[in-house]
Amino acid sequence: MGVYAIKKTGQSDDKLVNEFNKRVQKARTIPRVRSSRYHKKLKTKRQVRQGAVMREKYRAENARKKFYN
Repeated sequence: MGVYAIKKTGQSDDKLVNEFNKRVQKARTIPRVRSSRYHKKLKTKRQVRQGAVMREKYRAENARKKFYN
């Protein structure tokens, strides 16, 4: 699905380009293309587990702080 902008009657070229740029940014096309530019190594099971443990630790800590504040 491509991003496009159609020129309306009485619309200047600059406005058309600005509208197109806005639509490209809203569609998040550029970050998606940049992220897929290089191959990223997948996380191992160990790394995934460590991340889950750290998330749980931080969530519990934040919940505790929220309770005592």
